[in-house]
Amino acid sequence: MADPIAEDFDPPQKPKRNKFAIACSLLACTPSILLGYDIGVLLQGRTSDWIGRRYTAVLSGAIFFVGAILMGVAPGYAFLTFGRFVAGIGVGYGLMISPVYTAEIAPTLSRGFLTSFPEVKIQSMKLGLQTYKLSMCLVAFVAKP
Repeated sequence: MADPIAEDFDPPQKPKRNKFAIACSLLACTPSILLGYDIGVLLQGRTSDWIGRRYTAVLSGAIFFVGAILMGVAPGYAFLTFGRFVAGIGVGYGLMISPVYTAEIAPTLSRGFLTSFPEVKIQSMKLGLQTYKLSMCLVAFVAKP
């Protein structure tokens, strides 16, 4: 029979974390920002023709800011995912319009470098993010409970 007084002095046990659910939630957040990115890419061409490239860049920053605010005040997972979707629209606008606007205002000698450098950075960050997510999944599955 367990001693009730001894149970009071035992250190509390840490609750077990479901590492599989954490890894899945990290992987599930990514498509929401990518879907928003795709929509932003599709809409930015007409928007830049309508209001101009400079104001489209400002609009992309405003949309991204609203998405960041929505993610910051998110009370739950669904609202966080919606905030990521809105931020993705801003990212889509910004990543498509900034090289075009840069090409318009850059000097001729540095135009190619300035318009291609963001693409190189984006692709290297994508590679780094995918490597990080893969390592997190491997850690979650290999780590002992």
